[in-house]
Amino acid sequence: MLEAPPLLLAAVLLGLVLLVVLLLLLRHWGWGLCLIGWNEFVLQPIYNLLMGDTKEQRILHHVLQHAEPGNAESVLEAIDTYCEQKEWAMNVGKKKGKIVDAVIQEHQPSVLLELGAYCGYSAVRMARLLSPGARLLTIEINPDFAAVTQRMVDFAGVQDKRDGLLSVRVWALTGAVPGHPCGWGVPGHHSPAEEEV
Repeated sequence: MLEAPPLLLAAVLLGLVLLVVLLLLLRHWGWGLCLIGWNEFVLQPIYNLLMGDTKEQRILHHVLQHAEPGNAESVLEAIDTYCEQKEWAMNVGKKKGKIVDAVIQEHQPSVLLELGAYCGYSAVRMARLLSPGARLLTIEINPDFAAVTQRMVDFAGVQDKRDGLLSVRVWALTGAVPGHPCGWGVPGHHSPAEEEV
């Protein structure tokens, strides 16, 4: 009688369970959502393990290798190219980006709050169009994404220049408010101490 190693049996059993789950989800949500879920929650973690880094880190490395430092347009083009040619990642993209550009140019906000940064694409896209003296505040709940966003903003040359031209801040929400374990807080007013943050 042939005996399969326990690890092989576990892998086959896991594969069957995942297949059944996928079929049940297909029935409920349809192909589109199931394929995105399969990619993000099954294939992506396996790919990250094999590659030794996350998709977000791979996007950053691609930008650092293929974009021109200090050139926001070059950074956006490198991210778009990566997402079109290498692996899918959520980003505004060229088509919707033009809509964002038009809104920023039309309204010229002096303060802009971005909730959720992912890899910094939209932060770079918006910051490059802001007027002198404007502020872009970006809050990201995932500290790893916030770190990638900060590096992206710095590389694109739209970071906090401290010379009155543009102020871009990126915060990881987790632990952002001392003494508040949930990491949430609402500032009541602008204080001079915030300038040093």
